[in-house]
Amino acid sequence: MEYDFKSLFDYDFELLCCDLLSALFKKRIENFRRGKDLGIDLRYAGTSQGRIVVQCKHFANTPFSGLYRAVVKEYPKIKKLNPERYLLITSYFLTPGEKERLFDVLKPYCKSIDDILGGNEVNTLLREHPEVERVHYKLWLTSTAVLQKILHSEVYQQSEILQEEIKDKLKLYVQSQTAYGKARKVLDNYNCCIISGIPGIGKTTLAEILLIYYLDQDYQIVKIQSDIKEALKAYTPGVKQVFLYDDFLGDTALEIKANKNEGKELISFMKHISRQKGKKFILTTREYILNQACQSNEELARQDFKYDKCVISLEDYTKADRARILYNHLCFYNISNACIKDLLVNKRIMNIINHPNYSPRLIESVMNLYHSSGGGKFYEFFMNTLSHPDKLWEKSFCRQISPAARDLLLLVCSFSSPVSVARLK
Repeated sequence: MEYDFKSLFDYDFELLCCDLLSALFKKRIENFRRGKDLGIDLRYAGTSQGRIVVQCKHFANTPFSGLYRAVVKEYPKIKKLNPERYLLITSYFLTPGEKERLFDVLKPYCKSIDDILGGNEVNTLLREHPEVERVHYKLWLTSTAVLQKILHSEVYQQSEILQEEIKDKLKLYVQSQTAYGKARKVLDNYNCCIISGIPGIGKTTLAEILLIYYLDQDYQIVKIQSDIKEALKAYTPGVKQVFLYDDFLGDTALEIKANKNEGKELISFMKHISRQKGKKFILTTREYILNQACQSNEELARQDFKYDKCVISLEDYTKADRARILYNHLCFYNISNACIKDLLVNKRIMNIINHPNYSPRLIESVMNLYHSSGGGKFYEFFMNTLSHPDKLWEKSFCRQISPAARDLLLLVCSFSSPVSVARLK
């Protein structure tokens, strides 16, 4: 498969290059945190080949003139480093003449023109090392071939708007192996997976990423909109199918009782899927609603088949994951350099990454709210929204729960520490 790398941010591309060179040299490649890199993105300290310094230039959306100017500007740093060998890897697809021009700038540190790798060479390395391609699923999920499969799937309406929405979602997605790997393992073992967690943690996004993965494996996608009868009607023996039931217990409160047979039919369908080859069933719900359902719904409480759930928690996102989610949003929403510098003063960006209210949805909401608010001091706005996320939850609080539920929620908030049900009563 050929990639144009346009869906990757620069740090995604750098991590891809790091893994490709590790596979090529059969030695761990060091990569460095973002910042003033002194001309180093990656470094290989091999015993026989000496110190190799690698610079990654993600210029997939930029003309060659921009790449050339960047390399010329980089040369004084390279000279100061004086490496035994220097590699330049770029996502730009270079012609032989363009490689010659870059080599003239970078010699004698580039030992030959082969030390300059463009998009063609990166694709060649990916074909030679498919294990790297598999790990970087953001790369192939955003490929033209996969997007074409999405657009030609009966579930999706074929339109440019949809294509852009999918591309945008995948650009923002950070491939945390914890949640994705956990869900894939559950589906491999049981064919059924309930993805649960707090609101805004990324349940639906993870489910949709899994859908796209199975679509690429030639599964037919069936999205259930209202009740399990839709899945029963769409079920086709002998055809690879993946079913998605988003918020299957309701989005704010337990709604499974609305159809008295829904619980029984749901469990029956899950049992059947768990025994079938080429069938997958992905369900999402909020953790507290799932707990409520297991306590109050007889069919769910006494189910007698093996399935598992993938609970996404804030702990599933490492500090690096949180930082990359924030970084992707800053890039995607074109936040100004002045605003980004405001976050970096005295490393206070760590206050955002470590904030107890951090969630992917809240990060996205901050970006949207900041643009609509007319500006201001970015860091103060960010921290204030994280600490007082009333704008995010105002609609749910005022319109989607009952007056009694609002009173109960306010009562719970009045306690200074967690409260038992008995004390609350």
